[in-house]
Amino acid sequence: MGQYDETHHAFLILVFYKVLSGIRNGKDLFVKATQMYGEQRGLRMALRALRDEAKLNMASYLAYGEWEPTAGAFDINFEAENGVLNETVRRCPWADTWKKHNLPETGEIYCREIDTAIVRGFNSALVLNAESNICGAGLCVFHFHDPDIKGDGIFKQAEELKFRRRGKAVEDFAYHCGHLWTVFTGVIRDVLPGDAGKLTELASEKIIEEYGEEFLNTIRSFETVDFTRLGN
Repeated sequence: MGQYDETHHAFLILVFYKVLSGIRNGKDLFVKATQMYGEQRGLRMALRALRDEAKLNMASYLAYGEWEPTAGAFDINFEAENGVLNETVRRCPWADTWKKHNLPETGEIYCREIDTAIVRGFNSALVLNAESNICGAGLCVFHFHDPDIKGDGIFKQAEELKFRRRGKAVEDFAYHCGHLWTVFTGVIRDVLPGDAGKLTELASEKIIEEYGEEFLNTIRSFETVDFTRLGN
């Protein structure tokens, strides 16, 4: 399962955007599923932090992130000042994938929602201002607001929290892709029960065409997982 990465995850997002954007209210459904997916990720991060008796602040948010970037795939810069963590992204494999498939608008919608949803799921008292995203403006600019941030000290705090973690925090991309598949197909079944079979089959065909049946079977194996609970 370790052979999957950000590009597989990005392609899944692209598939669901394609499948849903052509139907009535489909883009609204895509947004809602994205929000649910992000909030569940943030919730798990919060539960792990609380398990370790850590505060639900931005230092913990950095320390309990659930994925690690593939080496060389990103151009990201963080700068911190009192009360604000600023993040600038000039390259990411999600945007590269959507551009490769000639559908960057996928990211204009998905990236507008996902990070704020994760922050909201982690701690709704924190504030993320997503100023721009790479698919629409050429770069992502995020401002994370938290009164606990005391300049560059947040990076040392995050590293200390990582060292103190009592269990794993990072999940592989098989898990993340399975989570995405489960949330989106579940929302489709709930909202469009009459069309769910057809839409899911269409998504499955596109996935097999790109990555084969093994990948589809892998992500479908997560359908019984409760993604609001910790499995470790």
